[in-house]
Amino acid sequence: MHVRSRSARARRSALALTLTAALVLATQATLAAPAAAALPGLTRVTSTGPSNSDWKTWQASCPADTFLVAGGGRIDRGAGQVVMDTMVPVFGATDVYSVTGREDDNGFAGTWSITATALCAQPPVGWEHAEGATIWDSVSSKTLTVSCPPGKQVLGLGVEVNGGLGQVVVDDLRPSADLASVSVTGIEDGNGYAGAWQL
Repeated sequence: MHVRSRSARARRSALALTLTAALVLATQATLAAPAAAALPGLTRVTSTGPSNSDWKTWQASCPADTFLVAGGGRIDRGAGQVVMDTMVPVFGATDVYSVTGREDDNGFAGTWSITATALCAQPPVGWEHAEGATIWDSVSSKTLTVSCPPGKQVLGLGVEVNGGLGQVVVDDLRPSADLASVSVTGIEDGNGYAGAWQL
């Protein structure tokens, strides 16, 4: 069973985002106190999905008439054997922050769940979305950096591992100190992965 909680329009948006590393950009700075004050109606939405032993996707949805500005995810009770390989914004009739978890190649006998968090607000002025992708290949690790347009700063971010099938871990997902870019790093697990994958 693969748990989904998307509207048809949101599913189409997700497919259109073969995204790879996504940045949500705005003229405001980060979601620290000054920027939060500049985002009217800032709200945090957290949602936890079912607990079982299947790979799954779960989302936190923004309230009506708000806009997704950032998000995050957590694997609950995965005991180090569940990889969170997708953490992406999905824009549609209802904006959601989508998180996917997969068990590693050894599997995991226990049950686990995903908690997704969305930060939502009124649409910020000057918002833009930037994304980038690495090539498809099988190397032990790869890093991708996506930069903001000149004069803008990071507001939110996401990453997706295409391929990997639970054997590639998102090891690093961070904005630069000056908030001008985001870098993401993916690393194959201890016994490697023979297939091609992409950030």
